[in-house]
Amino acid sequence: MGAYSGTAEPGNPRPTGQVGERILTLDSDGRVSSTLTENKRLVMSLLEDEYLSSYFWQDPSDRRASQSKKAKYDARTWNIEKRWTMVLDRLLERVYLMRCRLVHGGGKLNRTSLRRSVTMMGHLLPAVLLVWIDRGSGEDWGTMCYPPL
Repeated sequence: MGAYSGTAEPGNPRPTGQVGERILTLDSDGRVSSTLTENKRLVMSLLEDEYLSSYFWQDPSDRRASQSKKAKYDARTWNIEKRWTMVLDRLLERVYLMRCRLVHGGGKLNRTSLRRSVTMMGHLLPAVLLVWIDRGSGEDWGTMCYPPL
């Protein structure tokens, strides 16, 4: 199987819906936004990482790498404006791309990206799960992309 290019593939379901927006709406205690704020440097490093940009992987080159860093400037604006849905959605897209690169192959370019993604999820997952347990357990979240076996 070839390296993952960042585009949807059969048998490789892409998470759908506005999970980030729904979690943030349910998060009346601000756990998720606090986690994003407390880990701002890590969040920014993930959003700046060209190896976590599907745009870069469509045609890997130095030119694409520099163009894919545009997310850094967008993310700074989102942080200042406290647009947590945008930050969370883009962050999860990039972590999802990392997951796909691992499953479908991705070479040595993603070692630092992987380390950062794992660290971020270690911070983010407890906050999301607490919101889900405390306020989202009665919600209909639809079909799971990766149901337990």
